[in-house]
Formats: sequence, structure tokens, C-alpha cells
Amino acid sequence: MIMKTSPLSQIDLISLIEQDARIGVVIATRDGTILSHNATSLEFFGVGSQHEMIGKNMREVFVHEFAEERMRWIEKTINENRPMKIVHVMRGRQIASTLMPLNCPDENDCQECRESRTVVTTNPRLCQDRCVAVLTRYATSDEKEKSTETEVLESGLVDLGPLERLSARELEVFVLLGHGHTIPETAKLLHRSPRTIEQHKASIGRKLGMSTIAQIAKTVGELGLRVDDAARQRIQAIRPEFANTKEK
Repeated sequence: MIMKTSPLSQIDLISLIEQDARIGVVIATRDGTILSHNATSLEFFGVGSQHEMIGKNMREVFVHEFAEERMRWIEKTINENRPMKIVHVMRGRQIASTLMPLNCPDENDCQECRESRTVVTTNPRLCQDRCVAVLTRYATSDEKEKSTETEVLESGLVDLGPLERLSARELEVFVLLGHGHTIPETAKLLHRSPRTIEQHKASIGRKLGMSTIAQIAKTVGELGLRVDDAARQRIQAIRPEFANTKEK
């Protein structure tokens, strides 16, 4: 028997998830205002921990393209009133964000919910026209294939972080070698000569400090990158004034 989760238990569940250091949690309104977040969410998105994010709008924190893409996802989640999974690359690492619409326990409270400015963790009464929970964790390269019940949307943007120094072709070579393809196989897939792939590998090694394919494979596996990430639009997602300046 499948039991429907009540809106109040949604909030209880999210409060528990917030305590898991592996999962970033953000509660935001339809217009992108951040009502609540945990410390892990700042780490995922590269926001400096010194910044007070509650009350900030996503458009203040993220660059235009990145913010607007996420606002479309929030709008879709709330309008369709069902969870969705987003796969995207932040700071060179594949992450998965599950967006969950938060429903009002009592329809009679909707007006009060809209007018309330109380932080979500202290007031569970939320209106589905208003809020969404974003639960973020590190993902694997086969994240989309593993998801069978939730619709998966893919970002058209990548924030490559320290991998930004790689060219688009070098990133393709980096990921293909990291997924176990040999140099001749990579050359065939990219319609290039093995010598050219060797040159790209050497350039990758100089830029990232990796001299062996084993090192590349380990790094790509940890980052969860895919070949098609190289074709996406590159951005630096966080506005400079909010970035974590302690990161290399």
C-alpha cells in the first residue's frame, strides 16, 4: 500500500535531511527568494560561508543565465506540482538537484502562507504557489540513466571551476580517457589521429598536473563528468562578490 506523504511530514523530512552533511538543502520561493538553507548547500555552489543568504534572491547571487535557468525549473516544479531532478555541473563536478514542491497542510492557510515571512524551518505552513525545496548531492555520470521515476532535466550550462583552463577538445579527451577509452579509441571517436590525442593528453597533464591515464580516470570518476558536458555553455555561476575566495 502506497501512503501519500502529508505536507507537514515533508517539512519534517527536509529538516532531517538538512542535518546530513552530504546533502545541500535550499528552500526558495517561486520568485527565487531564499528562505532557508544549510551550510552544505553553500559548499556545493561555491558560495562563501561569510555571506548571509536568507532573504537574498537567486538573481542576486548567480549570474543571469544560471539564475534564469533555475527559475524556469522552479516554475515548472511548482506549476506541475511534482518533483523533478536536475543534472548539472558546478565547479567541475556533476551534481544532482531534486526539486520538490512544498504543499500547504490546510488550504485555508494559503493566504496566511503567502503573507508570512517566517523562515520555513520554524513555520511548516507553506503554500504550493510559493515554495520549493532543492536537495543537492554529488552525482555520477550515469545519473540520468539511473532515474526511472522522476523526470530528469539537464542544464545547458557548465561551471567547470578548475577545469576551465581546458579547451573544449581537451575536456572531451579528458572525459573519454577517464571513462576507460584508449588513445586509439578516443582518436576514432573524435575523428582525430592518435598523435593529436597524445598531444591533448600532454597538454591536459601540464594544466592539471596529471601525468597518467590512471590519474585521469580516478579524477573523472570522482567528478562524474560526461563527454557532452564539453559542448555546453561555459559560465562562472556565482557572482564574484558571493564566491568563496578561499577556494583555489
